[in-house]
Amino acid sequence: MNYKNREQYKHLMRVLAVAAIVLLECAVFSVFWDRYYASHLWLEPFWDKGNQIIVVIYGIFLLVFMYIYGGMKIGYMKGSSIIYSQMMTAFCANALMYLQIILLWRHLPYILPMVGMTLVDFALAGIVSWLFEKTFARLFPPREVLLIYGEYPMESLELKMNQRPDKYIVAHKVSVEVGEKELCRQIDAYGQEGVILGDLHSELRNRLLKYCYAKEIRVYLTPKLSDIMVRKAEALHIFDTPLLLARNSGLSFDQRFCKRLLDLLVSTILLVITSPIMLIAALCIKLYDHGPVFFKQKRLTIGGKEFYVYKFRSMIVDAEKDGVARLATKNDSRITPVGKVIRATRIDELPQLLNIFKGDMSVVGPRPERPEIAKEYEAAGADCISVLTEPKWFLGNDEYLKEIAEAVLIPCLRKDFTVDEYQIYQAKVLGASAVLLICSVLTESQMKDYIRICDELGLSALAEVHDEQEVQTAINAGARIIGVNNRNLKDFSVDTDNSRRLRELIPPNVLFVSESGVRTAEDVETLRKIGADAVLIGETLMRASDKRAKLAELRGAV
Repeated sequence: MNYKNREQYKHLMRVLAVAAIVLLECAVFSVFWDRYYASHLWLEPFWDKGNQIIVVIYGIFLLVFMYIYGGMKIGYMKGSSIIYSQMMTAFCANALMYLQIILLWRHLPYILPMVGMTLVDFALAGIVSWLFEKTFARLFPPREVLLIYGEYPMESLELKMNQRPDKYIVAHKVSVEVGEKELCRQIDAYGQEGVILGDLHSELRNRLLKYCYAKEIRVYLTPKLSDIMVRKAEALHIFDTPLLLARNSGLSFDQRFCKRLLDLLVSTILLVITSPIMLIAALCIKLYDHGPVFFKQKRLTIGGKEFYVYKFRSMIVDAEKDGVARLATKNDSRITPVGKVIRATRIDELPQLLNIFKGDMSVVGPRPERPEIAKEYEAAGADCISVLTEPKWFLGNDEYLKEIAEAVLIPCLRKDFTVDEYQIYQAKVLGASAVLLICSVLTESQMKDYIRICDELGLSALAEVHDEQEVQTAINAGARIIGVNNRNLKDFSVDTDNSRRLRELIPPNVLFVSESGVRTAEDVETLRKIGADAVLIGETLMRASDKRAKLAELRGAV
């Protein structure tokens, strides 16, 4: 059976997988419902049809949340992503059903059976998803695709495709330099299972797209910024000529509704569950120094809107009575004995569930930042602010950059792993003045391309290097700002001698920045003597109680 014949069975397999998961979880719910909840209803007798309706409602909840979290995309998404989606589906459906049970019971229902049922659902969802993923891999082998690339080879894209050997194999590659006629011949010879069109000029890309479409060949495109913007465009039928309306409208109404509903459900359930813990914490705080139990702090949310976040007070009363915003240190004398315990266990964060319930924060979303921090850097005389936007490993967020760029007048550097040109365009839209290009994760051709895009957008590009080879890569790519990272990314040790060692390799007409490990005025003086034009300082300033004074101290050596 060839791949075209197999395709028609993919949808059927996906439907069977979803049906199996839903039926199994409904069966589990039916058992737990009958054993722990049905007999306690105030509706007596709760006839059989009523029990059946409850199970059907639960099944509908499963399907709705499965659709929201992508749990139906078995065979498309990674196995780990599918399992995560199924677990989120089970958690949300069970939470919603628990609230429904609360409305039907005489008393507050037992939560332990629901917790046990959720754990069983997690196990079932994981096992079934894994089994169907294995079945998909055996029935539907990976596609052997043809990669057509433009001026620069698509090493990064090829690497990403090869990370999904269950889905794709880049069997052949060809450059546009061979000519359109030869490209069509290559498509006929090697692209029957799929063609990837890389960074091609729009005219050629459109002709190849039409050619593949006419021959019923699948085409995968690396989208340009305009493609991403047009993808969600609305068709207007007010003229003979169709118009597409492209606009940035954020989340749709139903997405916002579901997100808000999830916030309300989760915050309500967690407030109920953690109320005994919060009561004990409040009593301990009050009994220790008779001060206020809660501490509120001004934070920034989406759109730069200010609100007050609630926490249990872990420091002495009036810890910031001077009005200076400062982060807590490891052995901060302001932290009370009770505060040490609740900070270590994160109990001090529990009142933020009220913020989620009110709508100031969200269960899934960026951590709101204090507006004073960025403004303090500007007032202290910083020349540029580096803003982390990488969410997974460094807990950054794009919204931080947008909010800080709007709050200050000095330039902002987007500090992230830039691996796609889209991120550069995105940085411009978010308000960045510069982007970070890390040589260890980019090829020389990518560096050249990204620097060119930065020049077109009026952005500066900071090329980060760690060793001699990366310095040469940055120079060959045409970098005009090179930053030497003194932190070893393998063991995270810091050695400012790395800047001294690599400084001789960087041309004098290139702006030289030393990054990481700068703590004292002596460090700045040492780097100045070896020819550093700028230093990038993070932790030292963040932990400083008086940022203006600390920056003045560091600047004194320059």
